[in-house]
Amino acid sequence: MIASTILINDNRQGSISNLEHNKLKYKIMRILREKRLNQELMNGVTLTQLRDKLRNEIDFLEDNDRLLQAIDANKDLKIVNEWIEIEYTGLGFVKK
Repeated sequence: MIASTILINDNRQGSISNLEHNKLKYKIMRILREKRLNQELMNGVTLTQLRDKLRNEIDFLEDNDRLLQAIDANKDLKIVNEWIEIEYTGLGFVKK
């Protein structure tokens, strides 16, 4: 919330454009998402377990017409899939 306030104040002063403001806001939201997901990993959950949990959550939310929450869960799933891909490429596996 503090970061958003700072961004809004900076934007009112005309120091950054709306496009830059939106990009910065997106980066901040992604960092917060990654921190939350990383916390789950620190609690002993593996990446594949987290991926499966998010897939189940998305299915549940879509079935119950909670589409905005499903979109947020899908963003989380995208990050986890990126991490899995990084883990595979880091270990020398080639994705086919």
